[in-house]
Amino acid sequence: MLEFGTKRTNVASSLAYPLSGTGLLLLLAVTATMELIRFTVSIFEGGMAGLSAAGIVVLDVMALAYLARYLLVAVETTAEGYDAAPGPPDPREAEEVFGAAIKLLSLLFFCFLPLLVIEIFSLDLGVATLVVLGLGAAYFPMGMLAMAVTGDLTRCFPGTVVPSMFAAHVRYLGGAVLCVLAGGLIYLGYAGPLARQPLVLLIALDLAAAWVLIASLTRMGVLHREQPSLQKLIPFPEPENVVPDLAIPRAPMTEIERILADREKRNS
Repeated sequence: MLEFGTKRTNVASSLAYPLSGTGLLLLLAVTATMELIRFTVSIFEGGMAGLSAAGIVVLDVMALAYLARYLLVAVETTAEGYDAAPGPPDPREAEEVFGAAIKLLSLLFFCFLPLLVIEIFSLDLGVATLVVLGLGAAYFPMGMLAMAVTGDLTRCFPGTVVPSMFAAHVRYLGGAVLCVLAGGLIYLGYAGPLARQPLVLLIALDLAAAWVLIASLTRMGVLHREQPSLQKLIPFPEPENVVPDLAIPRAPMTEIERILADREKRNS
């Protein structure tokens, strides 16, 4: 069970999130997914093809989908006021899991498409590559917050995210800097000068990147619950089946109540 805790109001306390609740499971899930993707890249670089390669890709997609759901739940519960990390989502909730995957992949594509083009065409842009990486990484955490809170994919686009970044003012810098740092560590381990280092070093690098990434995303949840301006721009969805104004859940109608309601409609 999640329990309300004290508010984390600084970056240092956000870095402690993986040590709360089941945070170590989330940290392990992020790191393991990164290693699986690394393994997939290596086998394709080695020329592997066929059913085995296809099976590994399917496994990648399933792992990424589950991780996306886990991260979105972590951000959402933090925004709701919970300081401890949530338990792992139920993998049998296929619709929620793969819906989360579509959200995450769409946001990643939007944030890092220029970087992907640079890597595909092996463009040597020098510092411009790092600038593109930094801008995408700075945008990413607010996009995740918007999708986690509203459940709406379209909220990750600039119409919602950019005003929210300005509404958070300088407090957004903490989460943005953490995400830029995580992006830099990932880039160093996958495409940068450290990509050919021993596996143990790469795993340690991925673990550090995962830790910082989780802190960055959950930091967004803290900002949302502490800043009314963010709550207006990124509101929680209205609860379904609620009596207007009173916000009291409406109990399902019994069969007798339904018959009486139908009779009243006919007589009116």
